[in-house]
Amino acid sequence: MAFLCYAPVTGGAGSREAVEADAITPASNRYNTWATLKAAIQAGDEVIFLEAETYTLTASLDLPVSTSCTLRPETGFSSKPLLDGNDAAEHCITGVGACSNITIQDVRCDNAFWNGINFRSSATDGTCYSNITISRCDCDNNGDDSGANPDMAFDEGHGIWFGQETHYLEGAALPPTGIAGIVVEDCTADGNLSAGIALDGPHLAPQVTGCTVDGNGTGDNVNTWGIQIRPTGGATGTGWVEDTAGSGIWRFSSAFYRERDLLYVVVMRIKLVNGGAWFNCPPWDLTRTAGDQTTPSPGEFGHTEGFPTTEIYINLGTTITDESQLHVVIAMDGDCTSPLVDQCTASNQSGADGVGIGFDSNTSGGTISNCDASNNAQYGYQLHVTRGTVTLTDLTGDGNGSKGVVTDRIVGNVVVSPHVLQTGT
Repeated sequence: MAFLCYAPVTGGAGSREAVEADAITPASNRYNTWATLKAAIQAGDEVIFLEAETYTLTASLDLPVSTSCTLRPETGFSSKPLLDGNDAAEHCITGVGACSNITIQDVRCDNAFWNGINFRSSATDGTCYSNITISRCDCDNNGDDSGANPDMAFDEGHGIWFGQETHYLEGAALPPTGIAGIVVEDCTADGNLSAGIALDGPHLAPQVTGCTVDGNGTGDNVNTWGIQIRPTGGATGTGWVEDTAGSGIWRFSSAFYRERDLLYVVVMRIKLVNGGAWFNCPPWDLTRTAGDQTTPSPGEFGHTEGFPTTEIYINLGTTITDESQLHVVIAMDGDCTSPLVDQCTASNQSGADGVGIGFDSNTSGGTISNCDASNNAQYGYQLHVTRGTVTLTDLTGDGNGSKGVVTDRIVGNVVVSPHVLQTGT
């Protein structure tokens, strides 16, 4: 069944909105209020937006859970409808929890306060999206770091974002691992505050193909990538304390990692002398201890889950004297495995990271192929603490601020085949 979502009719009976509305029958299938339309959607239904129409949003268009549907313009459209967040709606389109078998195609999602298109797990019961396809959508100029939101979080300010809720409520189930069927194809994401397209979570073989990302990273945010794929996780800096003086076991307390299953703990850098230079070791890939989680042996980590905080313990088997000497990367909630980025173009990313295309902290395997990444502030392509075998093939780039391709303390291998061409820097 098709439902028409149209802007309030202001031009009288002869207005274009009224004429187009007549094409959707019965009249009861025509809505100008999202809440009432959402309540009517059944599995397999279509939600149709008027071509060239601007929908000025005051709240996100939140998708129904456990109900498949398609969002698209009217048939034969010549110009995409614009869902305008107007710096008021958190997102233009959002799906929280068990949204599955959703297709969004040929719409513009601009000027949201946080993300243009947003999918995330539920903080209350851990349910999560799956089988989401986003096709030929334009998601530009999203994210607002002024006024009430001066410091954007890692999950804000993106054109398209998939990820996990940052804080689960006490007792909530964790989201499933191996989230399948995530496809972003032939989309554009330009001028967003953080990343253009960001997939952050335990996704199984997600695909980003045929997309163009340009000029993202306009805000003061570290996640300023064109296309970024990684599992849920983060890096710890300050906050480590020696659990018992002289034990060599260091402890980190965090609400962010509470009630989560830690998958990987990798020490990236360490200062062997207090106040000395960083020693960029091959990544120190610690093993989860099978014994007491609070007393891991050298080369192991432990994790005690709790609420409101969780404790992480590491034993490096070497002497350090100050928590500022540690830089640790952590992944949780499951692997992000075998992602594909193909036939994409990433240009002019700025900001703290300034990366065109890449796989981030503890992504496992995957391929980047047939892409161009040029004129980005830092790197054209970056593999940061990746695992398994990552393949780079038929890549070009020019004019990047630092390097064309950088592999940063990987835990695994990189296969370059048949060639990666980088002209200039």
